[in-house]
Amino acid sequence: MKEQEQPEPPRPAPERDDVHVARNRCPYCRDDVAPEESTVCQSCLTRHHAACWDEAGACSSCGAHAALEQAPPRVSGFVALSLAFACAASLVSLLTTLARGQDPSTVQAVSLGVLLMAALVTGARYRQQQRRRG
Repeated sequence: MKEQEQPEPPRPAPERDDVHVARNRCPYCRDDVAPEESTVCQSCLTRHHAACWDEAGACSSCGAHAALEQAPPRVSGFVALSLAFACAASLVSLLTTLARGQDPSTVQAVSLGVLLMAALVTGARYRQQQRRRG
């Protein structure tokens, strides 16, 4: 019986300097586009620069007019709780200043306002996430 010859394994292709591979290239301007700065077509999932999408008015690949909506950033329970504690501490500081008969500083008032707004937005996002999880 004859021995069967084993085929030689394929050799890897040599690297080339004249070839540029990009996973995400905007079809409108043909430049690379990073995921965090992109608008994505709802139909074909092609990434575009936000400015290119706006200028073209539609997907440059398939012509669809709808883009995917970006999900709001996730908020952890720790972040929501930390903001609540920061608001409480700022409020206690402001109330202590008022109880001593002193005028609150602008910094105290603005800090409390900023913290309260951040806490309200973060709390709303956190509650929304919890509802989606079911």
